Amino acid sequence: MASDPKGVHPTPQQRYPAFVDLMCRSTMTVTHSGRIQEEAALLGKPVLVTREPTERPEMLRTGLVHIVGNSREATRNQIASYLNSGACRPCIDNPCGDGRAASRVGDFLEERLLTKEDHCPVAGS
Repeated sequence: MASDPKGVHPTPQQRYPAFVDLMCRSTMTVTHSGRIQEEAALLGKPVLVTREPTERPEMLRTGLVHIVGNSREATRNQIASYLNSGACRPCIDNPCGDGRAASRVGDFLEERLLTKEDHCPVAGS
């Protein structure tokens, strides 16, 4: 679009692997998708959310995700402001966890179910 800020490249829908590659190479992501809000922020990319509210409030606390609503002008202004500011991206702790949940579940199952004789904590026996 001629009215998009310099450096903005709207893209058509992509298959998932290509989309993740684009997010990794991008400066920022503009989306209305909750899933994309999470993924882009976890890649360390600033995200502008083009709707209100978000179902991912924990992502707002990262400082990477900002709600701009569905106004094209507000979205363009925020994009231009970010691109012109040279702002640094904040380092974030993953609000979705540390990526070790499967290991913890495995440890729990091994400890509680596989090493105890016929003990079933779910059944209360």
